[in-house]
Amino acid sequence: PKFGLPVEIRQSWFSVLDDLTICFDIDQEFDFPRDQKDSKFLACAISANADYFITGDRDFSGAQKLLATTILSVSQFKKLVCERLEPELNI
Repeated sequence: PKFGLPVEIRQSWFSVLDDLTICFDIDQEFDFPRDQKDSKFLACAISANADYFITGDRDFSGAQKLLATTILSVSQFKKLVCERLEPELNI
């Protein structure tokens, strides 16, 4: 609702997220001095050996040198991944 997306698009995205995401336990802590409350998100990316960390929070821009995961803005991720998948997923 925050973004004003039609119900059909939200349902398609929820379906994609359900199909393409994995839940797991975080097995480590991470110290991110710039914003300690964001450390848990970086720990999650590291524990999962994530390919991408998608965020709109500019606090993470300095974290790229701290991990192998590629940090992308939402618009960068959309261009890199979503726009390529949309025809296949009928989004």
